[in-house]
Amino acid sequence: MMLNTNSIVTGDSRFDQILERKTKNTNPLLPNKYQKTKNIIFGSYDQVDEKIILSALSKSFPNGKEDLMQ
Repeated sequence: MMLNTNSIVTGDSRFDQILERKTKNTNPLLPNKYQKTKNIIFGSYDQVDEKIILSALSKSFPNGKEDLMQ
């Protein structure tokens, strides 16, 4: 069996961009007005993730919004 040795690992450009931004910290992910709030922001999730997310939220905040008001 002969293996193809012409493969090149290039990395994950999206991951690399995020890591670079985090390292340089030149552009915060959120505006300052959100830094100390109790907002929960989700991004880039798929519909199949909703069941997992909602389950985790209900376990973390069993009293709903009342838990977030404390």
